[in-house]
Amino acid sequence: MKTFALLLMILPSLVGAADICIDWENNTEPEIKISEADLTKEAAYKAQKAIGELIESGKFEWYQPKNLQKIIYGYLLKKRALNAIELRGNKEIKSLHDVKRFCHFIIEDAFYYGRS
Repeated sequence: MKTFALLLMILPSLVGAADICIDWENNTEPEIKISEADLTKEAAYKAQKAIGELIESGKFEWYQPKNLQKIIYGYLLKKRALNAIELRGNKEIKSLHDVKRFCHFIIEDAFYYGRS
């Protein structure tokens, strides 16, 4: 599971090269921060699989399911935000509802529990 968590941290972004929330202030500690680049389709599928493994085994640290859920939810929010930006054409994206929801997630909730 530690290898999986490390993999999530270093996966490059395959969806959206530039950060969507670059203009939003984010004071999350770097060592626990989930970056926009971490939120890929591949990472979401790996997190989904890992949750299934936790369900099967019943063995997990308290923070593992929470961290995995954040990867899945964050990816889904990012995908919606990117779709909204594509429809708008990159104009005034901060005002888009889906972008606001994603950036709020990045600023308020995109951090790992139980990191050392």
